[in-house]
Amino acid sequence: MSQQLFKYQTLSIITRGIVTILGVIQGIIIVRILSPEDYGLIGIVLAVGGLVGVIEHFGLATGSIREISITRTLEEASKVMFTALGVRLVIVLPLAVGLFIASDYISNNIYNHPEISFPLKIFSLIMILQSVQDIFASTLSGLQKFNQLFLFQITSAVINLLVFVVLVKYKGFIGYFYAMLLLALFLLLILITINFNLFNKKFILPTIREFKQIFKNIFNIGLTTWILKILYMFWQKGGILIAGLFLLPKELGYINFAIFVGLKITFIPDSISGINLSVMSKKYNEDVEIFKKEFKDNFYKVFSLLFLVSTIAIFYSKEIIILLVGQKYAPSFPLIPFYIFSCLLYSLINLIGASVIVPTLMLKEAIFYYLVLCGVSFFAIWLFLVIGFGVLGVANGTLLGVIFAIILQNLFIYKKIKLQIFDAKLGLLFLSLVPLVIVYLLSFNQIIKGIFFLCSLYLYFSLNKRLGILNWKKIFKLELVYRNFNIRG
Repeated sequence: MSQQLFKYQTLSIITRGIVTILGVIQGIIIVRILSPEDYGLIGIVLAVGGLVGVIEHFGLATGSIREISITRTLEEASKVMFTALGVRLVIVLPLAVGLFIASDYISNNIYNHPEISFPLKIFSLIMILQSVQDIFASTLSGLQKFNQLFLFQITSAVINLLVFVVLVKYKGFIGYFYAMLLLALFLLLILITINFNLFNKKFILPTIREFKQIFKNIFNIGLTTWILKILYMFWQKGGILIAGLFLLPKELGYINFAIFVGLKITFIPDSISGINLSVMSKKYNEDVEIFKKEFKDNFYKVFSLLFLVSTIAIFYSKEIIILLVGQKYAPSFPLIPFYIFSCLLYSLINLIGASVIVPTLMLKEAIFYYLVLCGVSFFAIWLFLVIGFGVLGVANGTLLGVIFAIILQNLFIYKKIKLQIFDAKLGLLFLSLVPLVIVYLLSFNQIIKGIFFLCSLYLYFSLNKRLGILNWKKIFKLELVYRNFNIRG
């Protein structure tokens, strides 16, 4: 791995970490201000808007990044940007108008909450602004202007925090959507300014022939990504939409909060996935056996650290939530282990997808196990709600779907390249930390919890060393590499 790639890996993880921390702070402040009922209604609006919005994604961002990255001049890059932007607007405008018109029907006839009609109308405008913003951000990535992109992401997270807190504080429930609209407009203007400065007036519109060719290239790259994005959004938002037909807004607020907590662990594997896609694709094309070995060695380490972080997040989530939010969301505590493990397993699915599925071109298989992810989750959630399991049934159904999906994904991989990803080593690591989750659910006092926690950590690290998964000497050598690495802006 080159120093340049290491630099951008490091900056990506740091940037994602800062953005995630600011997002957590923002979420905590908002849930302290709003009631669980209001937070549950926000969850419905975001779920409906998210499902409509993901349709216009169409893989255009991913495709435009790739096409822009291989252009030789800024003029050629501008043709790709305008093509992607034009296609995106053609797709998003009818969807936004449709959501605007259907907002009254959705709020009154489907969910029986008239108060979400106006927020849905606001969200239809936000969809348009965010779709254009997406293309301009992708242009920065395609031109490899990562420093500007990372700075924009951190700046937007800071502005996000300030605007949301002020408007939610003084405008309450509707202030949340005023903040979304204001930020979408402001951040789009920033991105337009950055791109205009980078291109230095070297903008050229594509000809009709060029437009067709560029669109074809983008479409071929992004179609699978788009389908998977839609299915992921259905899986993430579908549970609360189904639950909205059975449960009270307060109960939806508890589910929404547990999802919010679970999603916070995904920033680490998300940061790694983008790097692995490039590195592992090259390795696979060079030597399949070396590819399998290097992936497996790396995956052991990633799984070990990610599973440890997830388990610690579960173990002390009650204390952290009570400290930061109070007892308002105490009914969410039994849901948190299910949603953290669901998000952990989905992160592994995504990481394996970027590292193995895409390099080996198992794209049809990916669509199939994503369909299983949604189908099993939705059926299980509906069944548990009909039986009367309530919010716990929603959490269990979500986890059940992702378990089936990751099993199927690994069966496909083993069938094609004879790579067994999950084995006895990872099973031992999993079993060594499961008692921490049991202690969390049983609620022992803090002294017993602390002792049990330290003993479990000692067992875990000893097991890692004995299995040869984590070599701490090599990890600490990264510090020496970083000291000699000069980040230039």
